[in-house]
Amino acid sequence: MHYPSSLLDRLGELPSSSWSGRVFRCTFEGIPPERPNTRGARWNPPGVAALYTGFSKDVVRAEIDYLIAAQGIAPTRGRLMHTLSLSLGSVLEITDPDVLLELGINAAALGSIDHTLCQRVGGAVERLRHAGLIVPSARGPANNLIVYLNNLPYGTPIDILASEPITPSP
Repeated sequence: MHYPSSLLDRLGELPSSSWSGRVFRCTFEGIPPERPNTRGARWNPPGVAALYTGFSKDVVRAEIDYLIAAQGIAPTRGRLMHTLSLSLGSVLEITDPDVLLELGINAAALGSIDHTLCQRVGGAVERLRHAGLIVPSARGPANNLIVYLNNLPYGTPIDILASEPITPSP
């Protein structure tokens, strides 16, 4: 994917910080919670390994419910909600609506099934070697943390603190 220099420059102006804490992630049974998405999703273009997590169990659940509904196929495997503990050296937080607009992300783009604009921003964040990106959820009033695994130092742990089954939403 091509990243315009104006986008890279603007992202380079944003302050980054380290981040440590707990986040939540939902997976289907049999899929390790630390297995990244490499096919592409909202904040990672295809080929960029990303782990999608959130700061709220409710929003993480809403995100997976939306994904399942959009695919139109009822899963046969159960789902698990995982609590993870991570420490990331360089994270950009892009939750200010004005900054998102500067980057081309309005409410419509944030919730769209066309992920092109968000992927461009997320891919550029990964290209700039940040380990994480905090962004608003498209499905609820909380933020998500996208972890770019290729930018973690070798051996960085992703600790699984808990895993619990969740029942499908009606």
